Amino acid sequence: MNHVSSDVHNEFQSKEQLKSVDTGHLFIAAQLERISDDQRKNTFMKESHTSQQQQQQQQQQEQTNENNT
Repeated sequence: MNHVSSDVHNEFQSKEQLKSVDTGHLFIAAQLERISDDQRKNTFMKESHTSQQQQQQQQQQEQTNENNT
């Protein structure tokens, strides 16, 4: 467990009040943020892949229409 000053704005205070900080909670928050970023990247990749598939299908449909005329 680490200790940090609870009053970082007042550097001239003679007694610093120390509060204990459970770094495990900080680690969990950082992990959740990273997971969230990964999910956003995966969503973007899925959307990009879906868009690419739609473009390919549209091109195939246009080519089929041209061949039928």
